[in-house]
Amino acid sequence: QWAGNLQQDMTRVLTENLGQLLNSELVFSAPHNGPIKPDFRVDVEILRFEQGVDGRVTLSARWWMIRGGDNALVEAPSITLNGSAIGERSRDALVASMSKLYGELAQLIAHSINKNSVAVK
Repeated sequence: QWAGNLQQDMTRVLTENLGQLLNSELVFSAPHNGPIKPDFRVDVEILRFEQGVDGRVTLSARWWMIRGGDNALVEAPSITLNGSAIGERSRDALVASMSKLYGELAQLIAHSINKNSVAVK
């Protein structure tokens, strides 16, 4: 059972992770109506995020990176990440595996932003 709004919570965590990974306080989640125009907008779609019958957690996602200045599509990768098999069927182990994969997704997106930021400057 989940006590919060899953989509909002996942968005908040991804935003916080990207802010830390990019060493920036200027990472916002939509809708953002502030005076700062973003260098990039990243739209993320989670396609699959679950534990399979083999005990492994799978995270499949895709994202679209759009340049803020001209709204050009910069990247649109799809990825699938697989966690280690969870020997025990405990909630704590499942949550740890899911958290690790979600962190890896944030790292991939941050790497993509960094790579394309260099190309823009």
